[in-house]
Amino acid sequence: MGREVWIYKLRRKEPNSTLCKLLGDTEGFNPSFKHFIDLRKNEIGEDYNLEYDKILTTVADDLRMITPDLLFEITYWLSEAVGLHSDEQKNILSKEAKISLIYESSTKSEANGFMMAYYNYLDLNEIPFSSDKYFDDGIITHSIDLIDFLDYFIILLNQLRTIKEWEKDWYPDKGMMTKIDAIILNRKDDAGFMSIIQSEYDNIISLFRSIAKRIEDIGKRAYPEVELLNRNAEFLMKSLEMRKLLLQEETDIIIIDSK
Repeated sequence: MGREVWIYKLRRKEPNSTLCKLLGDTEGFNPSFKHFIDLRKNEIGEDYNLEYDKILTTVADDLRMITPDLLFEITYWLSEAVGLHSDEQKNILSKEAKISLIYESSTKSEANGFMMAYYNYLDLNEIPFSSDKYFDDGIITHSIDLIDFLDYFIILLNQLRTIKEWEKDWYPDKGMMTKIDAIILNRKDDAGFMSIIQSEYDNIISLFRSIAKRIEDIGKRAYPEVELLNRNAEFLMKSLEMRKLLLQEETDIIIIDSK
């Protein structure tokens, strides 16, 4: 399995009896979640530090303690072991468990491009990495912070889209451009915010021109930055949709990054 990225929004403060009942069911699924955890422990060995009883306690009593690796095991069990398809997972997690999937990468290269942009954003903003928010399998953050990143990402993508040398086969429709323009208008007076976008834009353009004589040849190169051009339309559409969902309520976010 190549790198994949999922982003979930969740209401951490609510105990989750429905999800706890699902994970505690030892007869309705084959394998049960308990047996699945045992299988994973045998497969991975000493590096696997999740325990079934602690997972149930976390889910039942305090979702504020859920971590990316724990949520990944739940979704992995639902998809691989139980065989539930993506829509069925979404139904269980969203309607019953109050955990909503708001982004899913479609390929390894998309995942690489998205997470490259995210980590570069953190570096440019000098946001420190703390052990209670950053894990081997992902990140815990908040909707407000993720919206800040999405504003950065959307404006950066829009600037890259307008590179004259890049042969584009699409143009944002009127509705999409209205949303993009509104974000730019809201952020344009924030000099520090706009300066990090310009800095990243300059870095990416410099990289492009150092790896190819013609900028239209860049699409053949295996760099995550290239995906910001190759998947420009897809990233813009997904980011705008994600932003819309996040504006509905302030909530906690889990990013699962299966490197």
